[in-house]
Amino acid sequence: MAGSQHEEPWAGAHGAGAHGVNTTGSQHVELWAGAHGVNTAGSQHEELWGLELMHEELWAGAHGVNNTGSQHVELWAGAHCVNKEGSQHEELWAGAHGVNTKGSQHEELWAGAHGVNKEGSQHEELWAGAHGVNKAGSQHVELWAGAHGVNTAGSQNEELWGLELMHEELWAGAHGVNKEVSQQEELWAGAHGVNKAGSQHEELWAGAHGVNTAGSQHEELWAGAHGVNKEGSQHEELWAGAHGVNTAGSQHVELWAGAHGVNKEGSQHKELLAGAHGV
Repeated sequence: MAGSQHEEPWAGAHGAGAHGVNTTGSQHVELWAGAHGVNTAGSQHEELWGLELMHEELWAGAHGVNNTGSQHVELWAGAHCVNKEGSQHEELWAGAHGVNTKGSQHEELWAGAHGVNKEGSQHEELWAGAHGVNKAGSQHVELWAGAHGVNTAGSQNEELWGLELMHEELWAGAHGVNKEVSQQEELWAGAHGVNKAGSQHEELWAGAHGVNTAGSQHEELWAGAHGVNKEGSQHEELWAGAHGVNTAGSQHVELWAGAHGVNKEGSQHKELLAGAHGV
């Protein structure tokens, strides 16, 4: 324990869990757990090898998922990962040769064996190979390219084996990325893929044992050797590490992690248990 209003616990074989749990800082939580761990940090936010409230900075799966930025997303997942970044733009990489979309009002994409490159704020500049590029429609783009290709289609949207304006329907990487639906995202990527689905919620799967976030106002996550599970509209229910981390409750945190684990529970109180090296 270090500092009033925050907790800095270490417990279990390697701290708490295979890779330990570290929570620290007043009003924030900074955690490490699981094969690829969970890291949440920030005064009013959560910065996870997991998920962040105002923004998300995630790492999971074979090549992980990295989602970061208060108004932007920076993601990595799948065989060659997915990178999405920028407050009003997206910078993506996914699939055999990845997908790269970048720019506040434009998209700059690369995907497939010969890739797709789409660039420009109000224009489109495309390149595609093995499976070509097909662009058709007065207000839409219908594209196919690369080993896993990019498919964008729709009059006011883009439906990509790539990216969609109102929604995203993506496939890329070893197990691909699939993001679909106008107000929701349904993604698959990485060794075990990423699945994000729901109009107001996220349902994600990624990593060795994947990440699953689900629920309109809540998050249900699974990641790492034994995964991370975070669920509930105002609460967090997490599992990660060799023995996992479990945090649950709308105003409280209920944690379990490490060889001997860490248990933190209660809305305004803390109830901790830890083993060999204890807390």
